[in-house]
Amino acid sequence: LSQIKMADKVQLTLETLVPEMDVLIQKGYFTKKDVKKIMKKRRFHEYQFEKKDVVPLDFFKAIKYEKILNKRMKKQKKNLNIKKNDYYDFHFIRRIIVLYKKCLIKFNKDDEKIWMEYFNFLLVNKCNDILNKEIGRCLTLHPTNITFWKIAAYHEYEDNLNFQNARSLLQKCVKFNPINFEAYLEYFTFEIIFAKNYIERKDILSGKMKKEKKEEKKKINIINDINEEKLKMD
Repeated sequence: LSQIKMADKVQLTLETLVPEMDVLIQKGYFTKKDVKKIMKKRRFHEYQFEKKDVVPLDFFKAIKYEKILNKRMKKQKKNLNIKKNDYYDFHFIRRIIVLYKKCLIKFNKDDEKIWMEYFNFLLVNKCNDILNKEIGRCLTLHPTNITFWKIAAYHEYEDNLNFQNARSLLQKCVKFNPINFEAYLEYFTFEIIFAKNYIERKDILSGKMKKEKKEEKKKINIINDINEEKLKMD
């Protein structure tokens, strides 16, 4: 009986993907033969997810496969000289986001590596609204994880250009972690960085510092900078 339920669940998941794949065929990105192979591989992955001994690596193999398909689609779009994107051109992005969410649900949302990989994917693919929402969800689940607070704050500061939100997040971090020295350190470090940038901008506006002589700053990519080894899945 459990096998029948599993088969029904997998079939239902695959059926929801068929209409969009049909559109990708019509757009010339894939052939019917291609899609048949893709759906067969997806079926295999979905069955892996339902097994009792499923591990995060099973999800990351599926995600890697979808990323390859996305790159292949982009290459074909370029060959066809199609520059505009529509809803269907983000099919694989949506599929990958679903896989990350499934992975986090399956493993009780406790694996920092999965969250970090997920955030990095959203950042690289400019899914800013989803990233904002997912970072908020992550902080609700992990209020004592200083790394996540740091990611949230610098994302607000660097990507959303919102200093007040960034400061507020680090203040909340201190509030939730009143005896954690790292929480205070991150908050003070952020204030110093902001003060330094503020003074430099003020000097530029007042003519004390010439733009052409000012060293170009490297934007903080906090998600990639925080212990890159955490992003690797064995």
